[in-house]
Amino acid sequence: MGAVIDAYVCKRRLDEIWRELISYSGISGQQEWPRVKHHQHISRPCQPVLQSFRNENTHREDMKMVMFGGVNPVNIHFLRNATLIIESGVQRILLDPMLGKRGTLPPYAFFRRRPQMNPTVDLPENVDGALEGVTAVLITHCRWGHFDHLDPAGWRWVAQKGLPVYSHRLDKRYLRRRHLHTIPLTPGVTAPFFMGKITPITAVHGYGLVGKLMGPGVGYFIELPDEPTLYISGDTVLTPEVRRVLEELRPDVAMLAAGTAVLDVGRPILMPLPELVEFIRLAPGQVIATHLEALNHCRTTRQELATAVAAANLQHKLIIPADGERITLNETS
Repeated sequence: MGAVIDAYVCKRRLDEIWRELISYSGISGQQEWPRVKHHQHISRPCQPVLQSFRNENTHREDMKMVMFGGVNPVNIHFLRNATLIIESGVQRILLDPMLGKRGTLPPYAFFRRRPQMNPTVDLPENVDGALEGVTAVLITHCRWGHFDHLDPAGWRWVAQKGLPVYSHRLDKRYLRRRHLHTIPLTPGVTAPFFMGKITPITAVHGYGLVGKLMGPGVGYFIELPDEPTLYISGDTVLTPEVRRVLEELRPDVAMLAAGTAVLDVGRPILMPLPELVEFIRLAPGQVIATHLEALNHCRTTRQELATAVAAANLQHKLIIPADGERITLNETS
């Protein structure tokens, strides 16, 4: 994985998952954790924990059906901006938690856009219930002022819950100073992710010098057993690497940061409308648009995006969720 997960946290996560399995399946509590294929790839402190949970009489395929719902689809609970929850089997993965109230962050643009405090909208009313049961956190970027992906309310909530946080390896020190248990990932290097895999994909947050000054960020390509493959673009413009993911890895579902954010100088720091349309055209499956209508520097609206995509006859591929909406993703073929 590139980092050692401490055994205590690993065991706690396994304990919680096992309790979920018992509740969902009626399996006897006397049975133990199933065998995990290729366990040698799991960090050494976790191996004894996994070993202690194994039992020869438990069938791996039966357990996979319980843990990941067999061929059941994955649900996405969209909250606001880039914050959402990926629901896969017993896992509830929280992405980019900006959990503060409306107007708790400064404006990101003062001249090109009306200098409005951020976020410009409240979280949906059902957010507390949605956050119950979250088992892990995934962060695309967070340093250098990117509070729209991890704000003070977000990191305090995550720290209080003691959840594992998957992030870019360069964000490790920043996150650990905020008392977060960080699992650092390296761009381009595939790592274990629950019972599947995750590959960080380099994101370029703007063009030229501005893009470099925005700091390091990633998207993620996620592969979980018997689930649709998922590509989270992160905050990026349309780069050759993004095109490669869409054309070669061919994700079943892609999440697109679609707000076309702008600062007071330079070109947009997220894809402008023509690039958004091209991303959707390249995507082999469904595209979920995020990062819309929640920050004062994001100029593309839901309606503008829908109109541009319809003009390109691609509307059948695009989902534009409302804040608080739950989406069910198609099962893999």
